[in-house]
Amino acid sequence: MASILILQQLTIANFKNLRALTLEAGEGFHFISGDNGAGKTNLLDCIYYLGLTKSFAQHSDKELVAEGAGFFRLEADFRGEDARYQLVVKFQPPQTRSWSWNGRKYARPLEHIGKIPVVLLAPEDVYQLIHAAEARRKYLNQILVQTDRKYLENLLAYNKLLKHRNAALRQMHLSGRADHPVLDALDHGLCQQASRLYEKRRDLCRILEPLVCRYIDTISLSSQSAGLRYGSDAETDFSTRLMETRSRDLATMRTNAGIHKDRLDCLMDERPIGQRGSQGQCKTFVAALKLAQYSFMKSATGSSPIVLLDDIFAKLDANRVLQFAHLLESEGVGQCFISDTHRERIQRVGESLKLPVRYHALDRGAWVV
Repeated sequence: MASILILQQLTIANFKNLRALTLEAGEGFHFISGDNGAGKTNLLDCIYYLGLTKSFAQHSDKELVAEGAGFFRLEADFRGEDARYQLVVKFQPPQTRSWSWNGRKYARPLEHIGKIPVVLLAPEDVYQLIHAAEARRKYLNQILVQTDRKYLENLLAYNKLLKHRNAALRQMHLSGRADHPVLDALDHGLCQQASRLYEKRRDLCRILEPLVCRYIDTISLSSQSAGLRYGSDAETDFSTRLMETRSRDLATMRTNAGIHKDRLDCLMDERPIGQRGSQGQCKTFVAALKLAQYSFMKSATGSSPIVLLDDIFAKLDANRVLQFAHLLESEGVGQCFISDTHRERIQRVGESLKLPVRYHALDRGAWVV
């Protein structure tokens, strides 16, 4: 049975427009309402940051500092089954970054990833997960970096080698001279890392597919088919593939084959759902992907991830939001944060749940009393 790590209190100073805010949380569902710009997304981004050590909005740490402030600071208290934990994060531009867990400072914030597993559903996910291959690769990475420390190390090593290879390609293109021994050495390193990443992604997709199918079957009342299809340049002889694309790589100054080009297709009736699915069917598929992510991470880590549903009614209709919340509840979610602009809509969802429910209202980065 999965353990539950619950965010009890979060004190925020100068994180985006949240200049001085304390969130009293606890187990169950937390519904956060407020107008656009009130700080709802920033609050969820802050919780996401505590788990992944970066903003889901792709902002750098420097961009997270409130306008006119010289730093931001986050202090989060968590409760486990038999212990309490404190995470303190400090950032002061240009690069002073400090992370500590129960008083022990991390040498690198990346050491923290996996301690606080999080699952996020943001408005842009509904379009991007269906239509953007890069978003689906990111989906797989977000799951694996939080559940497999070795995967994170392999991914960092691969990306570093890829960066070096692309820089070498640019230099060779500009000089008009190809240095094949250098490329051979870089290709050898890429192949080593790619084979490990491929195996992890392949195995993950095999586990996710039946979960996605089950959730879609439940949400659609058995009216929608589903499937996942994973493909990679590392499936066969990746070193040969790199040699085949080398001339093109030199001409384009970038690496055109590799794990960074992997394909994950979301299927309906054996075809990509983006080609034929209705808006409602696409939304159902995305909801199922996130539920499958939650289920896998809970099983893999032994801890119930914190679920973040940002501006959920912007892309999912009220019925799907209700189904999503009920499925999370039935799966044993420990803590879920849901934001929306309308208090009445989220209150209707909250009233249907059995777990503890709390309502919070934000206005211009401060709580409404």
